[in-house]
Amino acid sequence: MLHLVGLGVPILYWVTNREFTLFVVGAFIVGFVAFEFYRWKHGIPLKEAEEIARPLLRPSERRGLGAHVYFSCSAFVSILFYPQSIATTAIMMLILGDGAAALVGIKWGEVRLRERRTLEGSLALFLVAFLVGLLMLSPKLALVGASGAVSAEFLPINDNLSIPILAGLAMTLATYFP
Repeated sequence: MLHLVGLGVPILYWVTNREFTLFVVGAFIVGFVAFEFYRWKHGIPLKEAEEIARPLLRPSERRGLGAHVYFSCSAFVSILFYPQSIATTAIMMLILGDGAAALVGIKWGEVRLRERRTLEGSLALFLVAFLVGLLMLSPKLALVGASGAVSAEFLPINDNLSIPILAGLAMTLATYFP
């Protein structure tokens, strides 16, 4: 669900401008972090909301930051440092690629690579990220970005933070080489 809601970020960036998108995403980061501090101290407000949200939180998110904070931070960094086409592509690689990886990994994942990572899920991430890259950029940048996205999954950092940043960095650096 986070991934689908996250589609609003690249859409906002396409229809407005960099400064406004950074302002909106930055405001969400501030709000999300404030909510996380409140949640750690007092729990999720409203019993109904807690009943909905609790099963959606991974164990690490119950004690730490939720994926929405990492996603918002990675979107902010991507928009701040990368050209619009690369930033939106990197964010879309996370949204669609990581979502596909989770679905495929849970349903068909058998070959464990690391903790919750499976070969099947990583292949799904690569394929979807590559297709996203092909739709938005050149084949070279699509390949480099998809490779960066899959590599980011294996860093000891939340992949909602690492995928767009590493994919965007790889694509940006690749623009300097013919």
